[in-house]
Amino acid sequence: MARKSKLILSINQSLDRRELGYYSTPNFVAKYIYQRLLEINPKGLSVLDTCVGNEELLQPFFETNIACTGIDIFQHKENYKCNFIHNNFLDCYESFITLNDKSLSNYDFLIANPPYNCHELEYISNNKKKLQNLFPKIGVHNMYSMFMAAMIDMAKEGAVLGFIIHDSFLTSKSHYELRLKILENCVIHDIILAPIDLFHSQKADVRTAIVILEKTKIKNQMSINLQNRSKNTTDFEKKLLKNQKNQVDFSNFILKNQKDNFEFITDISPSIIDLFKHKRINDLFNCVTGISTGNDKKYLSPVPTPDKSIPFFKNPGNKKFFCIENAYLINHFLEERKNIKNFMVRNIPLMGKDGITCSSMGVEFS
Repeated sequence: MARKSKLILSINQSLDRRELGYYSTPNFVAKYIYQRLLEINPKGLSVLDTCVGNEELLQPFFETNIACTGIDIFQHKENYKCNFIHNNFLDCYESFITLNDKSLSNYDFLIANPPYNCHELEYISNNKKKLQNLFPKIGVHNMYSMFMAAMIDMAKEGAVLGFIIHDSFLTSKSHYELRLKILENCVIHDIILAPIDLFHSQKADVRTAIVILEKTKIKNQMSINLQNRSKNTTDFEKKLLKNQKNQVDFSNFILKNQKDNFEFITDISPSIIDLFKHKRINDLFNCVTGISTGNDKKYLSPVPTPDKSIPFFKNPGNKKFFCIENAYLINHFLEERKNIKNFMVRNIPLMGKDGITCSSMGVEFS
């Protein structure tokens, strides 16, 4: 997230997407979510979109007799097809928790493309104590996880939930409690990783996934539908149209080792999963982190220069098994870290010594 001032603008001004965390849902994604919800519950008569935006996710429902309701903190247009409630969904959840207000708990379907903002958001900072009381286990790491948890809590037994949502909840340690909430309260029907260019036209580079859940006390799930990340949006749309998914044994979906915090894994072969039963690298070696410049363009050079001559390995995980330095760091990096907040140098005593380097490879690995 950009660390800049952010404002919520009025209806007659252009939106600051970073503040609202709002990105328009592609039509083919909305259609897929609609079809899956109706496949699971063909008798459903009502749907609630908790962050309705411009009603993109609701469009397929308008062609049916299903009653449509949408909530949004921001009024994106003058006239809505749905029953529009101008409110903050998290305030509605607070009423559900504190006043036992169940007026939004009778819907057959709940859908959302929730905000993707993180803890830096001004709303979270200004309301942290209240939000921490509402989400004591889930935490206030970002908006989407709070929306997801609140929707699960408010949904009635048998309700089907459909999301296009940030996928960090699948493996992030900070979302351990959210994963437990999902496992304890829901059957997971689909997790389909979306390509990272899905929102490129809206100048957003976010990793998302389509998630289909069913709230139920019955816990006899045997399998789950998974789809790995497509190379691009065109390929992704074709797969959704053809309903291409892999049905996987549910026992191969979760890493149950205590070290793994019940991480959700998608479309990975059993031979890879078996590796997690062995000792980890940090059982054998000290695993440490290194340097984050916060501004590579300013502090790194592709070739050595008089003021940038320290060999640097930028994203070595993108290279297979071996790499040489591919950038050169400023000579005075130790001094710079004292003056620049987001120029971070960790484990200084190990700088310049022999060792093994690796990098986060989340997109490639998933």
